[in-house]
Amino acid sequence: MTDEMSFDEQLRLERKGEDAGLNPMFGEWQHRFDFPPVPYGNGAAQRGEFRAAIQAELKNRWLYSNEIHLEITLHVDVQTTLETDDAADLDNYAKAILDGLKGPNGIMIDDTQVQALTISWIDGYGPQAFTIAAKGSPDDFVLKPQEFYEMPDGLWYPHGRYLWSQGGSEPCDDFNHFAGLSIMELMSSTKRRARAEMRKGGADRLRSYQQAMYLSNSARGFHRSRIEDGFPMHARREWQAERARWAEADSERSTMIEESLRGIQVLSPRLERHPEYEEGPIPHVYVNREEQSLPYLCLFDPFNGEWTLSDLLAETTVPWAARYLYFYEGWLLTGKWSGGGRHPTQEELDGTQRPKAIAAV
Repeated sequence: MTDEMSFDEQLRLERKGEDAGLNPMFGEWQHRFDFPPVPYGNGAAQRGEFRAAIQAELKNRWLYSNEIHLEITLHVDVQTTLETDDAADLDNYAKAILDGLKGPNGIMIDDTQVQALTISWIDGYGPQAFTIAAKGSPDDFVLKPQEFYEMPDGLWYPHGRYLWSQGGSEPCDDFNHFAGLSIMELMSSTKRRARAEMRKGGADRLRSYQQAMYLSNSARGFHRSRIEDGFPMHARREWQAERARWAEADSERSTMIEESLRGIQVLSPRLERHPEYEEGPIPHVYVNREEQSLPYLCLFDPFNGEWTLSDLLAETTVPWAARYLYFYEGWLLTGKWSGGGRHPTQEELDGTQRPKAIAAV
């Protein structure tokens, strides 16, 4: 949604999506289940039936993809709860209910997403039931069905073939599918590399984790053990090979993805300009015509095919960027560029010779 969109228009789109089951209303969702809650200690068979009953009532075509707050209210017979041993403790009910809410047919991927949980009971004065209210960030959801893709940081990320758009569902073609995976790959590579470098620099494990989160995208990765068998899983080598086959068959559009990933820039502090230095004013960068103070780093020679989509970003783009910054710091101190490289020929500048890959990522 754009900043210019009025609240009434946002409300209309949210309502349209909610009515179609495509999004929680501004991140919020609620449902009443008109059957008794089952405690976790009742055995696997009963828990399985209880989970199936919960998921049979869920009509959402989305999953929360990040942290949520849950509130569970049990509608019980107060006399039975207080004066007999037929009722279980609240925590036993909570676990069974959470199991019913996760997985491909639930409202969340895994119950580790539950950041805060409140459970209480009230006198229902009638048949037992329970109500669940969930709240997450308005944009932290993905459309079903979801598949999981292994990324360089060792985690698995959800990525589906349908995208929410203007209160509706739009299919995701191969171009957008592989572009999305490539962006996730780049961000997770950067996060992993940054975490390792901070540990080398003396930062403790928690500090390194916290700082590296600023380099990741909004999608949350999951440990393999946290993902249920019902989700299709794609190992990294598997989906990279699939991407390479698609790129070979559709080289023009795959080149567009490569070019879209070339925007590696130093946002803060911005690169200093020194026209009087060797290779100045800034060495080995591409001009950003929209914002000249944010040039693109030149990390490899595109005319020699030094990088393609089949290469691992964790082993190429990320260390190349770190290497560039190492030589840039030396250039600031000495005025001399020691990082090597070459300048494009006139044919390359004129566009009469096409690169084999992109020039900067």
